[in-house]
Amino acid sequence: MGAYFAVIYVELTFNSGQQGIGSAMLSVLLADNVKKGAVQVTFDLSVLVVVGLDSSVHADFFMVVQKFSFGEVTLISDDIAEVVANDGVEVTIEMIGEFHELLINQMSRPFMMLVNKRNCYSFTLEAQQYIYSLPDLYAVAVVAYNKVGEETAKGILNFSPPGLFQSKVFADRSSALEWLLTLQKEIKA
Repeated sequence: MGAYFAVIYVELTFNSGQQGIGSAMLSVLLADNVKKGAVQVTFDLSVLVVVGLDSSVHADFFMVVQKFSFGEVTLISDDIAEVVANDGVEVTIEMIGEFHELLINQMSRPFMMLVNKRNCYSFTLEAQQYIYSLPDLYAVAVVAYNKVGEETAKGILNFSPPGLFQSKVFADRSSALEWLLTLQKEIKA
């Protein structure tokens, strides 16, 4: 596996006790052996310091981006992963196996997938049949930005037996993510 790139959005809490200043973004390159949540930040007035565990800062949002030979996977939360294939790539069953390994090893169950079709790519027949075959897959949201992408997404979703997971195709990412977050709340309720 490659290196992880984490983007952490935090609510500022200064040592003086002031809160509600706004949000800051910190990008941290994490080694493969560092787990999500292992890095916390604290603020000393205007100086940002990466430290060990410090409960004075609340991390509102934590994303880990994993680069693969075919594209990238963003772990949006512990149970939602977004996959973006590189432009022009032909996704093979081996690439899907790489992706599945990440989901199995890093995600809470059941998990959901956001497939972002912002690039043009294709699948081998075996990859089409295998992509959504994970037993703990709860939902798939596909973002298709044009009619061809929408029809392709629906065709690949149809390879899966009905009733294994929920699926929807969306025209924009925010609607797709909103749907997944709504399902996430229902699962955790």
